[in-house]
Amino acid sequence: MEIGQGCEALDLKTQVRILAGLCFNIFHYKIGVLNMKKSTKNQIIVLVIVLIFFSSSFAYIATSFGAGAKDNQFVPLESFIIKGDINQATESAYLENGFTFLKFHYSNDSLIQFAENLPEQLSTNTGQMQLILQEINDSETYFIISNLNGERRIDNPTQNDVLNALCEMLLAFPPECSILNIAGNSSV
Repeated sequence: MEIGQGCEALDLKTQVRILAGLCFNIFHYKIGVLNMKKSTKNQIIVLVIVLIFFSSSFAYIATSFGAGAKDNQFVPLESFIIKGDINQATESAYLENGFTFLKFHYSNDSLIQFAENLPEQLSTNTGQMQLILQEINDSETYFIISNLNGERRIDNPTQNDVLNALCEMLLAFPPECSILNIAGNSSV
């Protein structure tokens, strides 16, 4: 906060804590001026400290409920094949947890069955799914692979192009890719 800025530059939690601290300091100095027994002063100070703790806790709870945007929340997927778009928060959460998105933009139905088999076909060696297929009807056919390693676009795709790119980009190397490598090396 710069000098000359008002309290509106601070969040609510900080404002409450500053106000509580000021009240404590003012009250503490007033008690020192008054002629009270030491035990009474200590009881009042303890009461003020307890009130400060409760008020700061209340301020924290009050500000944490309204912090998130409701329309951009994480939504668990019901399937590893999605038709259409998903929200950015859900996609980001899955990407951060090691999943790979295969965004299939298609103008004809020639590769749909192939693409829909990929999430299960390219699961890890323990059987865990790692690929999420997103089917998007479009005017042209292409694939976009995205995960923590980056993003890759495949224009005019063939099945081999897509499989090879996925084998290069997937975070966990699936058994299917080993079979493709063996088959590819034996034909040379």
